[in-house]
Amino acid sequence: MNKFSLLITALICFMTVSLSAQSIVGKWKFEFPTDQGTMVMAADIKADGTYALDFGNDGSVETTGKYTQDGNTMTIQDDGGDCTGKGVYQVSVDGDTMTMVRVSDECANRGGPEGKMVTTRL
Repeated sequence: MNKFSLLITALICFMTVSLSAQSIVGKWKFEFPTDQGTMVMAADIKADGTYALDFGNDGSVETTGKYTQDGNTMTIQDDGGDCTGKGVYQVSVDGDTMTMVRVSDECANRGGPEGKMVTTRL
């Protein structure tokens, strides 16, 4: 293999690792304030465009939903529960931290009181 081919192969491998490290897919832990204290929630975001939410992070799925992602914009919609409206969020992943900032959401309580959720990868 010549040096140019080796360089291209190394670059492709580096880009693949970098892109996968920035993926929203995976298990995430959310913590946000409520009137009763801090709410802990786990989210399992899957590559097939679905997610499952575990309120209390106790191993029990309370809500499922679907999402789409276009660049750094993520649209989410729960399948059931208190509100099934769409929510649009700007999403960024930096290592093991994902930040979601509300752009708009038809569900008033989703996104926490500030409209910003900072999560950590489980």
